[in-house]
Amino acid sequence: MLLKLEKIKKTYQSNEKTAALTVLDLVDFQLADEESCVISGPSGSGKSTLLNIIGGLTGPDSGKVEFNGNDLSELSKDELAHYRNRDIGFIFQQHHLLPQLTLIDNILLPTIPFARQKQDYDSLERARELLERVGLTDRLNHRPGQLSGGECQRVAVIRALINKPRLLLADEPTGALDSDTAANLTDLLLELNTEEKTALIVVTHSRAVAEKFSIHYRLINGKIQVS
Repeated sequence: MLLKLEKIKKTYQSNEKTAALTVLDLVDFQLADEESCVISGPSGSGKSTLLNIIGGLTGPDSGKVEFNGNDLSELSKDELAHYRNRDIGFIFQQHHLLPQLTLIDNILLPTIPFARQKQDYDSLERARELLERVGLTDRLNHRPGQLSGGECQRVAVIRALINKPRLLLADEPTGALDSDTAANLTDLLLELNTEEKTALIVVTHSRAVAEKFSIHYRLINGKIQVS
């Protein structure tokens, strides 16, 4: 099992006068290597919080997250940073491409920490191959402002894949796109899940996106259940 969550709990409290809000209540979850799934639920249900915990961006109040047999809570600061940058690929609702950089430079940003290490692949060549895969080879020297929203989001997918992560986390990746572009991007994610042999978790409130996945979970009132 690539990913295993056991009894994850997370609460938030805005101030001492308000009751704590439990967004994740003893959540158990598993994902196999190269598997894909979608997690849906209403806005504010804790979907993004769950992805942030899986990705090592924040920790749970209690419970355990294991990735490839390693407990994230036992990793050092440097090991956790390596996990986030090498084992995990992040895609968000907004593409977060740097406007002053070309597409190819945006894609190569996650490779900078490993630039002096021996690589088993050439990052620039991989970037070019992935851009060709999504039909943007002729745009590699363009800047984000010269592309459509859907094109920028495809570049964000490529950037998330550049370090060959074991797991891709997509947080409402189609939320800022029209329905046709959203459908195309979802299909692309599922195709790359197979081609790149990368596990995939997509969180969404879109029924159309959720229906494209064979494994569908719902997060409601802090609990996760098979839909």
